[in-house]
Amino acid sequence: MLGETQNQFSLTPAASITGGVAKKQLPIIVFMKRVMFSAGFWFALCSLNPQPAAADEVPAQRQRIDALVATLERETWDQSVENLVTNQNQYYDLAAGATGAMFAEPELEEMLSVRRAIKVLNMLEARPMKQRLEGCRQLFDRVFRVHADEIERWMGLGKGPRIDRPWWHPPAHALCMAMFAAAETGRRDLLAEEFLRLDALRRRVEGLIADNRTACLETARIQGRSGDFEGWKTSMLSLCYPQPRSLLNVLRVAVSRDPHAPVDLLGKIDEYCRSVEMTATEVPIVPWNARTTCFEFRVGSAVDTSKGVTKYSFYDWGGETRQERKGRKTPKKSAILQKVRELAL
Repeated sequence: MLGETQNQFSLTPAASITGGVAKKQLPIIVFMKRVMFSAGFWFALCSLNPQPAAADEVPAQRQRIDALVATLERETWDQSVENLVTNQNQYYDLAAGATGAMFAEPELEEMLSVRRAIKVLNMLEARPMKQRLEGCRQLFDRVFRVHADEIERWMGLGKGPRIDRPWWHPPAHALCMAMFAAAETGRRDLLAEEFLRLDALRRRVEGLIADNRTACLETARIQGRSGDFEGWKTSMLSLCYPQPRSLLNVLRVAVSRDPHAPVDLLGKIDEYCRSVEMTATEVPIVPWNARTTCFEFRVGSAVDTSKGVTKYSFYDWGGETRQERKGRKTPKKSAILQKVRELAL
């Protein structure tokens, strides 16, 4: 079965940075990192080995990972959550970048490549279910508030300086993590509540744009979209949600974890994804304090599965570029996501 758990341990991602104030990275740097790391990610998956070999390790990379683990050992749960919202560098330090088609919405893997995110997920999973559900709600509330505030700043309407070029948005990755945490509980009703809050946010943003058209036109002009206001509006509305591919896979995880889901529901989702020519790739996630994760391909040692591993199968958009997909007769991504959402929730 896709997404089968190998043992009681759950998630763990790739290394990032050891904390502190993040420095803003230029768009071209983000772009190039995704190019370089996507190929390395697949090489790392192919070398998956339960015995971590240290003979060929790169010392500098090992030191970075060890320093990060030491930092995470000192962080409280609240501190880790705060850093996930505010520290942008951690998502691109040793992260893999894209999977399948290059640049094909890599947000899910970028989130899971961060050891700090896996620590938060691991700590939630260790709680009794009642406390775990409460923790999931608190996590989503915390991230959602920051996410909504930043969207208003992008539009030039929120408190604080306007964000003229929203190339990078750490709260979006943290929001993806919060919804992944809810999905891992198997409580599809909890995940449904989170989707409804995102829907409400979209309606609010749409209303703000309509009520503040002059200010938004100026923001669009500053952001280089003066001749394409409708396109700018569509971009702002899409930012209300994590990437469609992330949400589709989160929905599938929720179904796979729900013991009360209809026995054929997961199969129906898989059948539909295959019918629209989506492809699935297995991604092994190990605990946050494992020696090496599948994303840390520059370290030189094999993935450490000695503390457990959870193997997920994540769907991608058919391994094609955006232009290649436009030439096919498959539904739009938004329509595919809506169909899976209707099936899952």
